Amino acid sequence: MRIPAGDETGTSIMVVAPDFAGVTNGRDRVAAIAEAALKWAWPHALDMGNGPNIRFEFTAENNSIPGPEPLNHPVYREFASAYMECRKRIMDPSHESNWQTTFTPIRSLRPNQSLGLLTHRINHTPVATGSELENTVALLRDPRMVVKYLPISAQPNGVPVFGVFISAPDMNEKFAKSEPVTHDDWVYQQAALGRNSPNPVRIALDKIRETFRVLSVQGAKAGSGVASKGASRVSAALGSLLSGFSGSGAEQQALGSSDGLSAKRPRKASIRQLAESSLDLLDGEMVARFGFAVTGGRPGNAVAVRVAARVVTESGGNESVSPADAEMPRFIGWMSSGGQLSSGEVLTVPVPSDDEITAVFTQPADTAIRVTATVEELEIAGS
Repeated sequence: MRIPAGDETGTSIMVVAPDFAGVTNGRDRVAAIAEAALKWAWPHALDMGNGPNIRFEFTAENNSIPGPEPLNHPVYREFASAYMECRKRIMDPSHESNWQTTFTPIRSLRPNQSLGLLTHRINHTPVATGSELENTVALLRDPRMVVKYLPISAQPNGVPVFGVFISAPDMNEKFAKSEPVTHDDWVYQQAALGRNSPNPVRIALDKIRETFRVLSVQGAKAGSGVASKGASRVSAALGSLLSGFSGSGAEQQALGSSDGLSAKRPRKASIRQLAESSLDLLDGEMVARFGFAVTGGRPGNAVAVRVAARVVTESGGNESVSPADAEMPRFIGWMSSGGQLSSGEVLTVPVPSDDEITAVFTQPADTAIRVTATVEELEIAGS
């Protein structure tokens, strides 16, 4: 380690006998340190207007190792985005973010005071990243190093959630006292202020966990009914039922109900969504799949099925005018039960039909889409 000159300032750290399990060469060792810097010090790599707080540089064997770039990382960008929005809200209480971001003030009642601000975001792309940090909240206090990633309840729709909690300035000392010597946890027992005195650390942790437990329960209740969730999974954050259908309406019928496939068929053809939409990769492109079933119709005839997708605004309505450069959902085609894709915009289905049909659209990033389906019965001569 280089010895700094007498007029230089800064901090030099030497790690004696580090434990690099499974790492044998110098480059991998430095890369492990760079990864640790990303995991625990990413807030200092963000430019909040005056440049990053810390300039990270890593070298091994005269070769440069990439430093933390949280906004370019598929997982840490979610924490970084939540952190930046949280900072803006702290600086300006009137600041409003987009639908992906939710602010939750964490307060104690006795005494009535702020403990900090919780900010969480729905993942940019609503598919699992496989990271152990999915569905966690990064706990921070001054000097804004991550103390711990607190596990929280996963949401029933499967969309990963990432959160950040920043303690209130006047609570910083109390949270600091709760940390062990390794500064990697908030142990509320260590922050006890006296017998029968409220413990702000315990209250904050309980309220953070409870916030996501409530969201999980609400999501489970919403998913247990027969209402259709026709927008792609990211649209679950909008908190409304987005798809619409002609015929019997935008309802996902319960199995065995009087309107189900096994019941007596109505004479008029209608279409309904079978289940929640799903995301997939098709030729390297993110797509959303929407499964439908046609019910009713005069035997021997056929129906023409058409679908359309619209971007959903933050208020839950259809976007009437799309920005010039905005990416829009594009119809890819129809997928049959056998996996064959047809690019025709109109699908002709003989009735009666028990087959599932699937409409495939491209899924623009950071966008919720609503899909509507219509059927038109085609009379076949002689039937």
